[in-house]
Amino acid sequence: MILRAIERYHELLAGPLGRESAAAFKAAMAAERLMFGDRPICHALRPFFLDAEEARRLKTDAEVLAGAFRKVLALVERDRTWRGSLRLGADDEALLEADRQPFEPDQIARLDGFLVRGGAYRVIEYNAESPGGIAFGDALGRIFRELPVTRAFEREFSLTAFDGLANTLRQLLSAHEQRLGRPAPGKPTIAVVDWKAK
Repeated sequence: MILRAIERYHELLAGPLGRESAAAFKAAMAAERLMFGDRPICHALRPFFLDAEEARRLKTDAEVLAGAFRKVLALVERDRTWRGSLRLGADDEALLEADRQPFEPDQIARLDGFLVRGGAYRVIEYNAESPGGIAFGDALGRIFRELPVTRAFEREFSLTAFDGLANTLRQLLSAHEQRLGRPAPGKPTIAVVDWKAK
């Protein structure tokens, strides 16, 4: 089914809908400021389609890998001998020795990598400091849904997108309550802090 869906999407792209969609895609990315300098963040006019089983497997694999990372973090925090093999600097050691309550470390982390059709997710890096990619993905999903080619495609196939920002907010609120040790008395103030642009 997924291969037929991809084939049909490509058929729709080959006609006038493709040209119209390409222009709309480029304009929407510029309007949403989904750019790195003057480069749009996405050049492909088709999102990566997953069937339900592929999406389930991706979720399961990501959860297993995140669980492994949590075990390594716990080991690093409690075992100075094991930590020695990491050759951490004094600043890193001071951070690990800080008085902190337990919390879920990867609320806004991403497992960056490549999906391989019929295969595994090939992870490149664990990106824990940049929530921007989650917002980029949601914005791209909204743009794709509005393209003429996608609207025509959805007359024949059902599409579902992941809601990354809503899930991120749930995770951040959960981490906040975990840190407090009780339900939050109200809505916390959340800030995204970054280096000042040069």
